[in-house]
Amino acid sequence: MADFEDISGWREELAAFERTEEGKAYFGEYGAKPSPKLPFETVLHVGELMQRHEELHQAVTRIVAWEKFLDEHPELDQEADAFWDNNPTDATDTLFKFVFWYGMKTRVPFDSAKLLYGEWLLKYVETGQLPSLRSEQTRDFAKSKLSKLISFAEDPDQ
Repeated sequence: MADFEDISGWREELAAFERTEEGKAYFGEYGAKPSPKLPFETVLHVGELMQRHEELHQAVTRIVAWEKFLDEHPELDQEADAFWDNNPTDATDTLFKFVFWYGMKTRVPFDSAKLLYGEWLLKYVETGQLPSLRSEQTRDFAKSKLSKLISFAEDPDQ
């Protein structure tokens, strides 16, 4: 298993990998076909890393604040200056690139959208809608919403 305690240099490591034939093959493998279900534990691990590492956690926090801002300003559309002045596109980009790095480190069947469910669940935790990533309530919630995309260990056909 890859070391996730010290993730410094992850951006540079990803950029170097993406330039290699191995990197192009890895990220391109599921481009034309659907990836298999990801284990729920993998999704949780991504969420936990985003919670633990300051740069990633700050990105999640900024996206949560952005989503709250949008809820409070439903009149905003993408044409409004306030939309782009407040939109943390750099935070979104950070998390998107991070799941590419995570895939590179773990070699899970790559699907950035499925890996980003870790962020999605963490946002529910950060806003108090779920108690913690490892709670039974979070597992039940994820299973009710994501069972077509994510596998759960007790599922007999997984």
